[in-house]
Amino acid sequence: MDYKKVDNKWILRIDKGEEIISTLKKFSKDNNIKCGFISGIGAVNKIRLGVFGIEKKAYNLRDFSGDFEVTSLIGNITTTDDDDIYVHLHATIADIQCNAHAGHVKSAYVSITSEIVIDEVDTIVGRDKEPDLKINIFRF
Repeated sequence: MDYKKVDNKWILRIDKGEEIISTLKKFSKDNNIKCGFISGIGAVNKIRLGVFGIEKKAYNLRDFSGDFEVTSLIGNITTTDDDDIYVHLHATIADIQCNAHAGHVKSAYVSITSEIVIDEVDTIVGRDKEPDLKINIFRF
């Protein structure tokens, strides 16, 4: 990974073989980023996407392997109750036939490169467990 900072924006290049969420989490910890908005593109060869099933109160997960373009990667950085970094991402990927798949990102491994911008916000937004569904929601 490599990066540069311009004003309140961090411009990152995540390299082949790196896992996106864990890389962003470590980067945020190392640079004391407590709140931010993420956007990006790139290529992955292994990704796990999910959609939350309200009745099951759990994510329905699907693994994808092969050549995929990340046509949209969006999300945010917040903190947990114990002041840990929480990276929340959604993505749309396209396969070799340009068929799209989308969902909540559980993990994603870069196959060529990933170009990401973090728009850092000078505040702290926490997370609470929503009592019924047990998912993490914003706490202000």
